[in-house]
Amino acid sequence: MKLLLNAVLYQTIWFIAILGGTRYLWCGLILLGVHFSLSSKRKADALLMLSVLMIGLMVDGVLKYSGFFSFSRDQFPLPLWLMLIWVAFATFTTSQLELA
Repeated sequence: MKLLLNAVLYQTIWFIAILGGTRYLWCGLILLGVHFSLSSKRKADALLMLSVLMIGLMVDGVLKYSGFFSFSRDQFPLPLWLMLIWVAFATFTTSQLELA
């Protein structure tokens, strides 16, 4: 997938998640669907998304339970919008791997 398009998708998902939180989660999920529809390596993308999500859950989970992060509503393990950001980060990473 083109690097510029992938970067735009990632940044859009990031802004949706940060500014809209869980309210606009569906918009971010639609954009992830766009990524999958344009991807030539869907299985590799899905595996990388799952791996990056697990890493994100560990990193941000430690930060949450150490008191570094504080969320208005306590959601276990993390808010859905934060998990969406990690998954979106994986989609941007896949475009970087295609360039290598």
